[in-house]
Amino acid sequence: MTNKFNSANLQKIAKSYALKITDEYFKDHTSIDGAEIIKLTETKQLNLFIIKTLFEKWRADMDNLKSPYFNFEAAEVVQSQQEFMNILSRNILVKKENFVELLSKATEDTLQIFIEPKIYFEKEFNKLPQMKLKPEWIQENGKFFACYASALRDLSGKMFGEEVYVSDAVAILSESISITGLEIHDEDIRTIFLLAGEKLEDKPAIVPTAANTYKKDPNQSFFDSIEAYKHDKVEPVYQAVTPVEPIKVIEQPQIVRKVEEIPVPSMRMQAQMGVETTERRIENLQEENITVNDVHQKSAAESSNSHSFNRIENIKSSISLNQKYLFINNLFDGDGDLFDKVLIELENAPNLTAAKDNVLGVYQSRYRWNMSSPEVEEFFDILKRKYN
Repeated sequence: MTNKFNSANLQKIAKSYALKITDEYFKDHTSIDGAEIIKLTETKQLNLFIIKTLFEKWRADMDNLKSPYFNFEAAEVVQSQQEFMNILSRNILVKKENFVELLSKATEDTLQIFIEPKIYFEKEFNKLPQMKLKPEWIQENGKFFACYASALRDLSGKMFGEEVYVSDAVAILSESISITGLEIHDEDIRTIFLLAGEKLEDKPAIVPTAANTYKKDPNQSFFDSIEAYKHDKVEPVYQAVTPVEPIKVIEQPQIVRKVEEIPVPSMRMQAQMGVETTERRIENLQEENITVNDVHQKSAAESSNSHSFNRIENIKSSISLNQKYLFINNLFDGDGDLFDKVLIELENAPNLTAAKDNVLGVYQSRYRWNMSSPEVEEFFDILKRKYN
């Protein structure tokens, strides 16, 4: 699959994925707001990158309002402008024809940072004026990165509050990523590829949906409020499945790391605190013998316990976009109309037994379902939550 990971193909895949998701969402909506964007997909980094793109456009539009005939540095003007910008940010509203471009760019950036993080950050930093990275950039943009957030914090600490040349920033960040290891996002990549219509040798695993709940100050900028969303501890809405074999894109050591759910200190504070070195954290993980399987087994057990009594009222509204396409492709031979018809029949079934035997019994044999497959287990789990 490595031959697919080039700029032209990533753009094509991102555009196909964006069109698919946009068409599905706007079947029932005329526009999308910030609260809906932040929970649009099950890939948190993708949602954050949509907001990041909006943030960049928002800042550019605000800068265009400035005129050489007025003092925009006056304290009263600065305060009023900030309040106006915050109010405007809390009233995001994007129509379909404008949203495809936003989602396509965010998807391409997400795939890039998943597959080649060093190249992504190099391209990002090269856009900066005078080829210099200022501490303010990390302060303003750090909240948009669920991926490699620790690498950015490490870079921030080593800047000591001063601007650095882009080449130096890239070198520091690359060293940090090399030491800590590449983050694993194979399931997210496979899901995006599948929805974009790309053929994969291995069937992608079902990706758990995060519970999209976060707190925010009603008067702050929407772009600042997502920091809580990024760090919020979430649980999958259904049981995790055994992970598929990772995509072999870049041969690097794969290290499972603990994520510290703590507020990000200022740059000078980081320099003074003398935070524990990455090497020591890696040694701690090795001493505790933490493995990827341990993490998945714990997630499966917690999910099973937390959702056994989580009853749902409506089957269709409880199925995410990614789940819908996985069910259609893997259980109903790509027939979306048949899938919608089956959901209506299931809603009208008097109990779980009738739903399984009278409705699904026909399709199990017709399409030769593998009753132990993740898709079938997940589909039946949704039914159980409906009727139990």
